[in-house]
Amino acid sequence: MAEILTLVAAEVPGEVIEVELERERVDDHLCWVYELKVLAPDGRLLEVEIDASSGRLLEVEED
Repeated sequence: MAEILTLVAAEVPGEVIEVELERERVDDHLCWVYELKVLAPDGRLLEVEIDASSGRLLEVEED
């Protein structure tokens, strides 16, 4: 989890306020995905998805 939080902090600045681990379909296969809610410095709430096995940033979107 520490590695995931470090990766997210480098890619998406802000405060992580929620973390969920979900099973999702990515590239036509099921995998575990961390879904993090990040409160950006400008006040926006962002949803960040990270592949739990590889640490690959999958998506960043405004929530």
